[in-house]
Amino acid sequence: MMNKYREGPLVIITVEEHKYKIPKDRICDSSTFFNSAFNGDFKESQDLELKLEETTPKTFELVIQWIYIGKLSLQAASNGAIENLNQLLAFVKLADRLKSHGSTGLCCFFNDAPAYQRSGST
Repeated sequence: MMNKYREGPLVIITVEEHKYKIPKDRICDSSTFFNSAFNGDFKESQDLELKLEETTPKTFELVIQWIYIGKLSLQAASNGAIENLNQLLAFVKLADRLKSHGSTGLCCFFNDAPAYQRSGST
């Protein structure tokens, strides 16, 4: 039996100047957005190429990581927790936009998180 993730066609997703070659079935099985783009009545379904706007390669690489292993590993940042939080929030926003399967729980987690105020704030 053919492993569709290894032997099927590849799609090219461009983010800024970076091009990512990903198995079509893998990306389409993991995202409603990509499934519609590459299997619908769109130019991308013929060309098997898509330019992804309004994100960065770093954030898209987190989405790829999520698709392949189902968890995130953030690199240590020079300014610590703030940069990691920014990376995580950018990932959640992009995963939600791409309708990435399995990321819904993350969005709900942030929506349900209690609001915190700085000391002295009202």
